[in-house]
Amino acid sequence: MGADSALIWEVWRYPLFEALYGRRTRRFGRGFRIAEEPFPYASRTSPLPLRELEEAILVGAGIGVTGTRS
Repeated sequence: MGADSALIWEVWRYPLFEALYGRRTRRFGRGFRIAEEPFPYASRTSPLPLRELEEAILVGAGIGVTGTRS
């Protein structure tokens, strides 16, 4: 199984409600920076762009595709 196939399999196996209720608002993107007060912060790591497949999965989730037509 290739890396892309493994990623797709993990996406489908991950429980929806665990994703919704278990998310943390304190997460911070790699390479991001907040300059505004009262809590300025800069990530110590370099940005890591999404792979094309990861981006496609997010787009699909965002537009609400629920099935395919044949």
